[in-house]
Amino acid sequence: MPARSEFLIGASFVARLADLTVALPVILLVAGQTGSYAWAGVATGALAFGAAVATPVLGRMTDRRGHRRVLGVAALVSAAFLVALALLPAGTSPIAYVVLAAGAGLASPPLEASVRSLIATREPAHRRQRLLQIDTTSEDLIFIAVPPVLVGLAAIFSPTASVLFCAMALAVGTMLILASPASAGSGMSERIS
Repeated sequence: MPARSEFLIGASFVARLADLTVALPVILLVAGQTGSYAWAGVATGALAFGAAVATPVLGRMTDRRGHRRVLGVAALVSAAFLVALALLPAGTSPIAYVVLAAGAGLASPPLEASVRSLIATREPAHRRQRLLQIDTTSEDLIFIAVPPVLVGLAAIFSPTASVLFCAMALAVGTMLILASPASAGSGMSERIS
């Protein structure tokens, strides 16, 4: 089973494509739909604030109930909020964008901490450091490579397509994390309080 953590890192890369960069397509969508970068900033701020508030709470729930239960539900709820945000018709009140963005943030799953915890608890010391370095590097690659892709999707198709891509990547990537061999077994993933 030497490749199980590598699969986990690949799956988390897909999920974090959206989790780490969704603010950019949200800005493009809200600014395009409302004609206001001020409302786009408020919506993106609500998204970030929601995630900042929820991350410690969801992280604690993950520790108590297991990541399989918490991450799956949180990712699907967050993705549903993003889909609803993307599909709002033109002329919708800007407040609706802010509320849906806040909902997406509040449901944002603690992917990074969960993946790193799984690696730290399931890998021997001689592999752990290398795998954590690979995970950190993959996160840096997301910040470099994904924003141009999201802007390209928004330019070629629409900002709606870019937000929908993020919702899909979050849901699919998280489900891959949960299906990964590294997430199976005893320990944090199965602990119930």
